[in-house]
Amino acid sequence: MLEDVAIKNLFHHFSLFKIFVVSSFKACFTAVLQTMGRRRSKRKPETKKKVLGTMETQFTCPFCNHTKSCEVKMDKTRNLGTVQCSVCLEDYQTTINYLSEPMDVYCDWVDACEQANN
Repeated sequence: MLEDVAIKNLFHHFSLFKIFVVSSFKACFTAVLQTMGRRRSKRKPETKKKVLGTMETQFTCPFCNHTKSCEVKMDKTRNLGTVQCSVCLEDYQTTINYLSEPMDVYCDWVDACEQANN
């Protein structure tokens, strides 16, 4: 009789243990299934800041071919761009706007030289 009670208690504890294991397994399995089925978050990657260098203001002279001998000066209040060679003292002036850069003034000078040669 005592053995029967002990066996019943043992089966009762085992069945409780079995229910606990099954329920915890189901909870774990459903948690895994829920995370597997979700879409990934659309987190945007951080944008890298572009390193903006300064534009050159010294260029090669088209007349004497000295490197970095021509300096460009921009006078935005008068809308005037000036290029002058420090070696051969050649100069060029052109009108500029608010978008103009020193490279634009130098290219205008080179274009005017090519046009004068043709």
